[in-house]
Amino acid sequence: MDWTNDAVLRFLELYQMHPCIWDPQNVSHRNKTKVNDAWCVIKKELGFPGTIKELKKKRESLMSAYRGYKTKINKYETSGVGSSDVYKPTWFAFELMDSFLASLYTCQPSLNSQETMTTTRRRQQNPPELVQVKNQMDKAFKILETASKRQLEDDDDECNIFGKLMAKKLPVICANAVNSGVCTGDMGAPLVSGGVLIGVASNHKGCGSQNYPDVFTRIDAYVDWIMQVAVPPSS
Repeated sequence: MDWTNDAVLRFLELYQMHPCIWDPQNVSHRNKTKVNDAWCVIKKELGFPGTIKELKKKRESLMSAYRGYKTKINKYETSGVGSSDVYKPTWFAFELMDSFLASLYTCQPSLNSQETMTTTRRRQQNPPELVQVKNQMDKAFKILETASKRQLEDDDDECNIFGKLMAKKLPVICANAVNSGVCTGDMGAPLVSGGVLIGVASNHKGCGSQNYPDVFTRIDAYVDWIMQVAVPPSS
């Protein structure tokens, strides 16, 4: 079939008459049987000698050209140019296609784009990681301020008092033992005192180093979380 301008326009007119093919909001859009029947009607009315697959390829070719023009128009509209300077396509099929497809190609951000923009904006304004660090720093400064106001004992200076107070607040424990300690592959190893699990290995320098203590995450700092995760809710 020779795709003259008149043949293309006739094809588009028939295509417009079957919104179940091109309109995602149409109740029959997801009905494969009705969509296929619509293509069969178009093929018959057009007198197209080829296959429906070939008709769909022609549709895609026309849609590609149409989307290209719409993209160009949207760029002009968002550039702030005057109405007299807005780009107007001269392609013979554009006006007909735009008469029923324009609403489908209005330049709007997708739901995913809106969610991403919202999430990015929220993270920029109030990043949770920075909030957590700020809260920890605020606690540390309050502890330091409290320590500086306390009357020093004879055997303690400011550093000792601050160290003792911070040790009670931080969610880690530092410990080491002679000729033993945490090594590679020991992350999660238990720290037990008096038969009670008080920590799990979380960091170390070297293996059993006598110069650097091993770091353990305190169990008591995460009791609430452990109870929520490990204990099933009562019925």
